[in-house]
Amino acid sequence: MNRRQRIARLLWHNPIAIKEFRSRFRGGRLFLIMTIYLAITSCLTLFNYSVNATGSVARLDGAQDAGRSLFALLITIQIIIVSFIGPAFTANSISLEREQQTLDILRTTLIDPSRFLFGKLISALVMVFVFNLTLLPIQSLAFVLGGIGLPELIATQFTLAIASITFALIGLYASTASRTSLNANVLTYTLILVLLIGLPIFFMMAVPFLFVAFALLNDATGDIIWALGGFLAASANLPATIMTSYTYITQENSFLWATITSGSLTVYLPLPWLIFSALYLFLSWLLYRASLHSYRKQLNS
Repeated sequence: MNRRQRIARLLWHNPIAIKEFRSRFRGGRLFLIMTIYLAITSCLTLFNYSVNATGSVARLDGAQDAGRSLFALLITIQIIIVSFIGPAFTANSISLEREQQTLDILRTTLIDPSRFLFGKLISALVMVFVFNLTLLPIQSLAFVLGGIGLPELIATQFTLAIASITFALIGLYASTASRTSLNANVLTYTLILVLLIGLPIFFMMAVPFLFVAFALLNDATGDIIWALGGFLAASANLPATIMTSYTYITQENSFLWATITSGSLTVYLPLPWLIFSALYLFLSWLLYRASLHSYRKQLNS
């Protein structure tokens, strides 16, 4: 079996993913949730449009401001979905099997542990992507109004896709490492809140100490190190990554690199969305390996 066949076997010919898809798409519950979700999003969009575009849409700058405000609203909704809704699909995936005493049945099957975990992960990610894809028609209004372009959309959507994989794997790891679904959910959202809130607080507390340390350097070197430290700090946090990358893309018209100049020094740094993607992909790999190890340990116990 070549590599392409193994990948297809993991992703598309996965019985666990097919089972999860059938159970979630069976009946009208999911479609009712999607309808309510789109109705609420549409109402928020109309409210945002009425507040930011009243009396100013005829002007170009007013229309662009309304487009940027609408884009920020929809990105905020997507961040909430990726951070809190997506992990809910994986946080109970293994622990619920254990509580329902169906995990022992899986030991008697020929399903490889990696295929089993991939099936749980893929089924959860598809749900997250479906929720995010339904917002694209609404996001097209931001293009009509102006204020954003294709580079900003590509950078933000790619960043959200990477974050959704990492957060889903956090839930999967917590589910394999916890005995009950309650413990899995607590561990999942604790780790996610550390990434979303804990790291920014840590970096804010570290700023005074870094300022004292960098004061010993010359102005040019200190400015470059400050810029590098700021990029790394922003790249560890999803909202900060999106905001910083959006600012540099729109103001410097650069999709991949930021030019930092101080005195005679000029440094080209990758934008935070690239650093974020590399960091979170590595974290995703570690989480998957840890989940696989924990699940295999449970099967052998």
